[in-house]
Amino acid sequence: MHAPTPLTPVKECILNPSETVIALLTAIAERREADALALVDKDVVWQPLARPGLTFYRGHSDFCLMIKDLHNAYGQMRVEINEIEATEVIGDIRVRVLATVIRETKEGDLPLPTSQIIYTLKNGLVTGMEANLYES
Repeated sequence: MHAPTPLTPVKECILNPSETVIALLTAIAERREADALALVDKDVVWQPLARPGLTFYRGHSDFCLMIKDLHNAYGQMRVEINEIEATEVIGDIRVRVLATVIRETKEGDLPLPTSQIIYTLKNGLVTGMEANLYES
């Protein structure tokens, strides 16, 4: 299934955990705040690799701030997913993603180092995210 377009409200899509994470990353990169919020729990805890603002973002209001901070730091960007896998861990779903953020600049694409990101989902919503640099 493809990530929802801005014309397709996320809440109308039925997504598996990996699709949820892909849709979330796409919505963040495209600055579609409402679609991103529809995919995260109201108490989401977000621990980004880069610290464009806060070390931890908690809840919907901080999550919206994180999207703004991210775009203020990196500008126009897209996310390329190199690998994705979902597993169940004691009632929660964990989705492990290896991803590369590509900054889209006037000078051309500038890839950032690949990150390993662990998303935790419960009841179909992302409840947490923690990112680290990926070392192969």
